[in-house]
Amino acid sequence: GFKIGVWDGGHVFKEHVEFQNAVERVLIGQDLPYDLEYDSHATHVAGTIGASGVSSDAKGMASKVQIISYNFRNAFIELVADAADDIYISNHSYGIPGFLDNGAASVSYSYLGTYDDFASTLDAIHFAKPNFLAVCSAGNEGLEDNIESSVAGYNVLTDMSTAKNNIVVANAKNTLYFQSGTKLQRINESSSQGPTNDLRIKPDISGIGTQVFSSSVSNDLNETNLYSSASGTSMAAPNISGSLVLLQEYYYHTK
Repeated sequence: GFKIGVWDGGHVFKEHVEFQNAVERVLIGQDLPYDLEYDSHATHVAGTIGASGVSSDAKGMASKVQIISYNFRNAFIELVADAADDIYISNHSYGIPGFLDNGAASVSYSYLGTYDDFASTLDAIHFAKPNFLAVCSAGNEGLEDNIESSVAGYNVLTDMSTAKNNIVVANAKNTLYFQSGTKLQRINESSSQGPTNDLRIKPDISGIGTQVFSSSVSNDLNETNLYSSASGTSMAAPNISGSLVLLQEYYYHTK
């Protein structure tokens, strides 16, 4: 009975076998004038949130949640639209890259960690919709160097990952358990770090985002049972988003 919004670079492949355990498990949001565009990244994210478990290794966190899929081009407008009024949690596994593949900065170093218009707009939406929470990926530039950072080796966050009222997610590796009873919990080295330029601690939380097995899609839409493994904060954020849906359900059932 709960819904979650997934804004991504394309749409979730709603015909995937992992989304057939109820009628309209995946709905496509009002993305006009953009055409339907099924996307492997969005489908992987949605599977981590809510795959039903046809493949047990791919079962999502909230396997009965209804997923509303949007392209991210008009995310802010859609978040405040009437169509999103009953979406209390949204997942945003995307952002502005701060570096090129060769390690050179793609933005000014002074911009990294800045509380910019994207972050401010997202916070304004949270203020206007106090029962809403956006979950955003931190980025995958933890091995890059902000040579102008006041905190050496850190401070590479951009856009929505510097917002105040959302939840920003880092990428954790799988926990290692030892016979002695100890355990090792590690952040993936590629996961982007804060703090923000005004020295707020970001990211807020970590989720398992390393070698996550989930649903996928190819150009052949007759293949409805494809899967893939992927790593990054894009995979960690839906881990947290799906978990938050379960907390929301628990709250409603126990209040």
